[in-house]
Amino acid sequence: MSVEELEIQDNQGNTALSIAALVGIRKMAECLVRKNKHLVTFVNAQKMIPLVGACIGNRKDMALYLYSVTPFEFLRQDNGNHGSYFLQCAIGAQMLGKRLYPLITYFPFFCPFVFMLFS
Repeated sequence: MSVEELEIQDNQGNTALSIAALVGIRKMAECLVRKNKHLVTFVNAQKMIPLVGACIGNRKDMALYLYSVTPFEFLRQDNGNHGSYFLQCAIGAQMLGKRLYPLITYFPFFCPFVFMLFS
C-alpha cells in the first residue's frame, strides 16, 4: 500500500493504525508506522489518537510502543488535549510507569495524583 492509502479513514475517522491499536496487533502497527510515521497523529471522530485507543482497549504493550513513536511535541499541552487525554486514559487503565514520567512534567495538574501512584 502507498503512504496515502495508509491514511484512508473509515466513517468514524479511524485509520488501519487506529484499529490495530485498539485491538492490540503490535506487529501490524509497527509495519504501518514504519511506512508512515504520521499515522500516530491522526485523530478520529471521537478525538482519539491511536495511543489513546490502545489505552482504552487496555493494550499496554501497544500503548508503550505507540508512546515510543508518537512525537512528544504532539502530546504537549500547547498542542491540544491529546497528551492530557492520553494521560487520563493511562491512569484509568492503570498503565503508568516510569517511562511516562517526562509527560507528567508537561501536565502539572495531574502531578499530585500521579505521584501517589508511583509511591
